[in-house]
Amino acid sequence: MRKVADVIGDISKIIQNDPSQFAQLFGSREEIFKLVREEINLKNLLATSWEEIHKRYSDSVSSINENSSADVFCRVLIELTDLLYDVSEREDYYFDLSERTGTWVSDTDQRQHDKMIYLDEEYDRFMGMLLSGENFVLTRSGDGERALAEGRKIRAQENWAAPEGMTELGKAILESYQLTGEKVYHGISCPCCDPSAYLWYLKHVKDITRTTFANLWVNSNYSRFEQDFPKIKRDAIVIGNHRGDGKQIGNLNILKYYPVSDDCVGFWETEAPAMIKKITEEFGDRNDIIYVLSAGPMSNPIIAELYRNNPNNCYIDFGSSIDPFIHEKITRPYMVAETVYAKQNCSMSVPANVDKPDISVVLTMYKRPDRLITQLEAIEAQSVKPSHIFLFQDHIDNGVYTIELRDEIKKRFDGVHICEKNVGVWDRFKYAYEVCDSNYVCIFDDDTIPGKRWLENCYMHMIQQHGIYVTIGVSLKRPTNYPGRGWYRTGWGAPYQGNAEVDFGGHSWFVKKEYLKTMAEEKIELHEKYKYVGEDAYLSFSNLGSSGVRTIVPRHYNFSRETWGSDPVIANTAGTDKAAVSMNVDNMNSMRTMIKDLDGYGWKYVCDRHPDYFADLYGRVENLENNKALFDYDGE
Repeated sequence: MRKVADVIGDISKIIQNDPSQFAQLFGSREEIFKLVREEINLKNLLATSWEEIHKRYSDSVSSINENSSADVFCRVLIELTDLLYDVSEREDYYFDLSERTGTWVSDTDQRQHDKMIYLDEEYDRFMGMLLSGENFVLTRSGDGERALAEGRKIRAQENWAAPEGMTELGKAILESYQLTGEKVYHGISCPCCDPSAYLWYLKHVKDITRTTFANLWVNSNYSRFEQDFPKIKRDAIVIGNHRGDGKQIGNLNILKYYPVSDDCVGFWETEAPAMIKKITEEFGDRNDIIYVLSAGPMSNPIIAELYRNNPNNCYIDFGSSIDPFIHEKITRPYMVAETVYAKQNCSMSVPANVDKPDISVVLTMYKRPDRLITQLEAIEAQSVKPSHIFLFQDHIDNGVYTIELRDEIKKRFDGVHICEKNVGVWDRFKYAYEVCDSNYVCIFDDDTIPGKRWLENCYMHMIQQHGIYVTIGVSLKRPTNYPGRGWYRTGWGAPYQGNAEVDFGGHSWFVKKEYLKTMAEEKIELHEKYKYVGEDAYLSFSNLGSSGVRTIVPRHYNFSRETWGSDPVIANTAGTDKAAVSMNVDNMNSMRTMIKDLDGYGWKYVCDRHPDYFADLYGRVENLENNKALFDYDGE
């Protein structure tokens, strides 16, 4: 994802070079004002030097308001950009714990082609196919296509707009993602630029093994595209903005130019059907033609219709990359060589290795029914929508009261399991294994309210490094003394800005469904012995021992609690109320005894497997929350 420095840097350069393009490219000053103020308020945007940023530029930034001139914006933005670049250079990262770094490794230093694909290399592949005369299909989707496919209101910088609600064009775009074939590729948003959009497209594109970058022809590839596009000299049909009608597009042998209007939503409903019909009547039986499209969000459904009519041609959405031919001017920041957009190289996981973000959620209810609706609403608001939401309600055996949910609440779940007797903390994992048929499962304690990007955060890490992802993690140095001293934690209770492998964790567990097998199919003596504790430790212990699956706390960014697995205010309150497991002395004694049992079974702790990593991680989190007090002990 681009840092604010990149965005601000490009804005300031555009303002300097051509102030008239400011509104056209980036919207009103009020929008930029909002961006700047929001980013400035992210106190921990960068891990270092925020105090310096605030001290040096707080006066300048506070002077910005909605009425400030472009010159004022420019001055402050340039100053802030310079400092931000001094603090942190831009890099693209991917997660890698396989080498025991526990950090993010820059793809500029190391490329792992078994895990990742890269924008520049994908350009080589697809441009090579074009220059060799190969026939294939390439659709491309970004913000506009997604907004239309979701039925959201939108006004694009190309001056087209769509109202709230699903339009006919939105329906057609959504349907175009069902297009499949040996040579059919879909360009989608990359996770480094827009992770939420990336996940949305993974859910809606039928064959995700043939996905690539939506920005294939632009960003760092655009300078090469300018040189390579004129080398394409095939017979061509061009479908593009009406301003390009009659103009030469590269060195294509244009058989016919089919113009479209600026209003793509209206054109699709009133004129597109007749245009597509005319194209198929005039050229539908011709083979080995390249169809060059630059028709905005209409490109995808047009390509789908034409390909289904005749698959023996080349159908390519070139988008804004050919705007200089059509509009005879620069229309995008990436076309300005000195901007960061023009240098941006992206990466994503190898499509063949990626599972669709098919996630089921299991909520738990015991003695906290007052938290259920808040928790359910937080799940329903996730940026990655779960495929199913289930509820596991344990029975209260106190002889005083029971809890019965209203039917209208039950109907909001895809399934509700109500226990007839108290089963403790283990059976919900077995229930999740039995009821969920999705690739991934996320189980929540009843006091855990996640940020709206928690599922997204876990999934994005999971596709790069398989593991059990938790929102609070425990790292043991003196295991048999737990929960006394001799351990530390990371996660919402000690928000570390990196990714941490831990011994076990809890409050929320994001797993591949198969990881729950050890909780469901094995005869677990510990289950009977420790009814109310230990399910979290056993899940990690059993998967590490059986298949080497590690337990990981993903980054809990200080500047974005949307990615956290638990709201710390609610968690701290609920964690100390009388319903909390941790407030029961007997439960804590049981937990200590269980860890001793697992130790006797040969649990291999992080501190033993990777002592340098363990010590380094502690050095990074020592001063977070009460870790120092938890870790300090006599004897070593």
